[in-house]
Amino acid sequence: MDLAYIYFTLSSAFNAVVITILGALVFIQNRKSYENKIFILFCAAVAFWAYAYIFWPLARTSEGTLLSFQLLHIGACYVFILYLHFTVIWLNIYKIKKVQIYFGYIVATIFSLSVFSTNFISGMAPKFSMRYWAEPGILYHLYLVMFFGFVFYSSLLSYYNNSLISFIIFSSISK
Repeated sequence: MDLAYIYFTLSSAFNAVVITILGALVFIQNRKSYENKIFILFCAAVAFWAYAYIFWPLARTSEGTLLSFQLLHIGACYVFILYLHFTVIWLNIYKIKKVQIYFGYIVATIFSLSVFSTNFISGMAPKFSMRYWAEPGILYHLYLVMFFGFVFYSSLLSYYNNSLISFIIFSSISK
């Protein structure tokens, strides 16, 4: 196995285990808190993404790689909205952002139901020195716009509300 494939497999396994432990610790600490429930769901979505990500470098066929990419995107489709949901709860502005949260969950669900469609991932092709890499469909481009748009919007909300989250996010980005 190529060194790049080992790196992708091990780094994803590390991410999956760390986010699973983080979610478990929050669950053990206080699973009744609404804020914690959303954070645990966020951890679960990232963990699902990371566990499925482990398998694409291990796949030997385009079909196996495609299945792994499709599965990892089920979790990834919910990361952006769960991040926004947690942020607005943390900032205590959920009531004024409720419509955006509902809209985000609807969009995330549409994307997650579309991951097995050729409109989301149209196929696999050798790319970036990889055996197989996903060829995006038209919906994938919209997914990326939503993903980065929601993450950016969440970060801006944090920043303009002078929250600890913004300090953590922007200090980690600036390094």
